[in-house]
Amino acid sequence: MFDYIQKSFGYSNYEIAQLRHAFKVYISEISKMLIIGLFFITRLPLFIWTLLIFQLMRQATGGMHFKTYISCLIASLSFFILSIDILPLIPVCRLIQLISLLICVIISHCLGPVISDIHMPLSKDAIAKAKLRLITIVFFYMLFLFIMPQNAYTNSGFWVIILNTLQLIVARIRKEVKHTNENQNTFSRTDV
Repeated sequence: MFDYIQKSFGYSNYEIAQLRHAFKVYISEISKMLIIGLFFITRLPLFIWTLLIFQLMRQATGGMHFKTYISCLIASLSFFILSIDILPLIPVCRLIQLISLLICVIISHCLGPVISDIHMPLSKDAIAKAKLRLITIVFFYMLFLFIMPQNAYTNSGFWVIILNTLQLIVARIRKEVKHTNENQNTFSRTDV
């Protein structure tokens, strides 16, 4: 398929490699969401709602990335189980939810977006757009949370934003530690 595309459209080897990577990523993401969706088949509308909020947040902030399909699947499944089944059991009043979401916006704005190491760094313009998208998403969710009575949907969306912020903190720390270690290794090599 990729050979045909390359010959038909004259794409370079690099462009074909990018297309292959994008194709693998989309297939991987779709298959993970279908597998996770099976765990929530009896509550499919709630899962789709939670997935929508998750994807909106993830696109705006980035976050943790895993090296293997299975580790990403396990982490994603854990994220959804926490967001849909476990954390909504903790009662949180609406005022605390709104304040918590405001704190999440501030933290996510300061730390995000955190992109995978295999991606090109984002331009300042792309970072600014991602941060604006984040603020817009959470603002509208806060408005939704304020208007709607508390229910499984508002609770799962709230916990998605909280968990996304927590994983963003972990992703930023991991990235900083990795870059610090790489810089120390580079410095050590130049000393010799």
